[in-house]
Amino acid sequence: MSSCILCGTETAIKNSHIISKLVGKRLKAGAAVKTLRNSLNPNVPAQDTWKDELLGPVCEQRFSAYEGKFAKDVYDPLRAGAVSVNYDESFYLFAASVHFRYLHFLLTKGRGTAPRGAAQLCADLKSACQRGTLDSVRFTLFAFHLWPVTPPSPYPPGINYYFAQVLDGFAFSWVIPPADETTVSNVKLESLLLVVTDREPTTFCTMPSIFDPHIIRPPGTLLANPAEPVAMGMFAPTLANRSIAVQDSLLSMSQAQRSKIEQEIKSNPNATKTRAHAAYVRDLALLNASMTTPRI
Repeated sequence: MSSCILCGTETAIKNSHIISKLVGKRLKAGAAVKTLRNSLNPNVPAQDTWKDELLGPVCEQRFSAYEGKFAKDVYDPLRAGAVSVNYDESFYLFAASVHFRYLHFLLTKGRGTAPRGAAQLCADLKSACQRGTLDSVRFTLFAFHLWPVTPPSPYPPGINYYFAQVLDGFAFSWVIPPADETTVSNVKLESLLLVVTDREPTTFCTMPSIFDPHIIRPPGTLLANPAEPVAMGMFAPTLANRSIAVQDSLLSMSQAQRSKIEQEIKSNPNATKTRAHAAYVRDLALLNASMTTPRI
């Protein structure tokens, strides 16, 4: 049996969520199909988001408190159309806890190679989560609202589905010429990208002020408007490529599973009122315009 990855003393429960359960519940609520799909195995429907033996009961409850406050103050108001939301320290701690769990999973059980600074960034996030404060942190947290994409756009068709209906995590090293780099961890929720870097923007950007509206500095305000194009330039190519990879994965789904999904959509009288349908309509518009729109 594993020990809790946060306190090291409790026994970890078997079904501790890497990305909060509330995110998966809201994803399913916004779709006509009430199951989730893992891009690594799209033929097997799932009822829940990624889980592993991570936290003990006490630490799980502690993180759950951050998640509940995040849902009430930030996530649900944004999903309901709020133009701005105010947040406190719990949003910061929620974002730190998500990245800590994701990076731990990436380093221990994830596929692919973690960036060179991932272990140290994970350790710094763990320390902040253990203390439950923002004091003496050595990383910077950001939040980017992912606005629906309409033509003309350099993003590929499928980006709206990716923004609205896909949970994702990825990490990379951002090269700082001539011979430096910063580690970047990304966790993408429904229409919200949470990012953490192992240093301040002043050290890796010549115009650090473009990131100011997106840095999580409690107490603060998150605006529900398109992210600054220059700031998003750091992530746009990766987001575009991730959305294409998701579409490729869905194309590998068996005909039997596709037929099952199509039937479930047709049998849902509210299918055209869902967030998933709205994303589908926007992606059709991008597809129709794609012959004349350059991609990222």
